[in-house]
Amino acid sequence: MSRLLIPFSLVAGVILLVTLQCTVVWRWAPWGVHLEMLPPLLVYMAFTVNLPTAFFLGAFAAALYDAFSAAPMGASVIPYLAGVMLFSALRPVFFRGRISTRFMSGLVGGFLILLLQWVFSGKVILVPWGAVLPKILRLSALCGVLSVAYFSVLDAIFRASGLDPGRFEESPP
Repeated sequence: MSRLLIPFSLVAGVILLVTLQCTVVWRWAPWGVHLEMLPPLLVYMAFTVNLPTAFFLGAFAAALYDAFSAAPMGASVIPYLAGVMLFSALRPVFFRGRISTRFMSGLVGGFLILLLQWVFSGKVILVPWGAVLPKILRLSALCGVLSVAYFSVLDAIFRASGLDPGRFEESPP
């Protein structure tokens, strides 16, 4: 199989999730929050592909999300790239096969990305911290659960295709 299958699959995943996230108006019933599906995929990207590819995919996801959503253009670029670069840098420290690593990475990544996204959207002055922080914490917990699901499903698909996600192929001499 081609080593470009994973990046192209992640581009398709970004397009699908941005489309779903920006068009489907569905609230997570127990907590009354709109499910954020993209931050856990960014964490998966950071743990799966090398830094330049993850950086490109994060920038692509931010531009696409800002184009489809009601957020100001550019409000997602810094949060998405900060999350991708942080987890790409921390990747050697963690064992990506553990459920606890997947959940905690999704939780922390979701919190970081969503908090920075709220700050850069310009709503800090209009909406008090006390109203937004509980929603961000609930969304972060859901990002942790989605992160576990993404790692499990996407890793299974890539392994069935004969690839080993998270390990970089050496380029030929």
